[in-house]
Amino acid sequence: MYLDISSNKALPFTKQAVGAAVWNHFKGTKKHRGNYYDKSAKNLGTTADTVIEDFKMEFISNVHSLDEGKSRPFAGLGFTEKGYVVIKTPTSPTLMNGGYSVLQMCSIVVPQKVDRCAQDATTVGAFTEFALNVIVANATVSQEMIENVLLDQALDYLT
Repeated sequence: MYLDISSNKALPFTKQAVGAAVWNHFKGTKKHRGNYYDKSAKNLGTTADTVIEDFKMEFISNVHSLDEGKSRPFAGLGFTEKGYVVIKTPTSPTLMNGGYSVLQMCSIVVPQKVDRCAQDATTVGAFTEFALNVIVANATVSQEMIENVLLDQALDYLT
């Protein structure tokens, strides 16, 4: 079983501007697994698990799991997430002529269960819904932060 979560957003910016904003958001500057710090990442080079092409970036994360305490309701449950960001020209002539780009964010989430974990279907379903909500919230925040950077750059350009 897997969950496929995707979003599409038309943005009034060029593919190059959107690509730069997306790259800066995900490369690690002031960001580490969703937490913000004042210092920037020291090594911003690409690694073996990052693929960059003219139209796509691929991010593969490690397994995320909750606290393994025996009294925890989701002990022994976790998930693996694989995310993609695609930036492309819209198919609508109106949006294409208006200088828009389409930002597509996709995540494939695979819930995982440790063999020794004896959880019932209700608990596994609740964890799956929890994981889905976390991924959707993270994607929404990332998309909003990318939009905010683009809007700030546009306002700075006008002044």
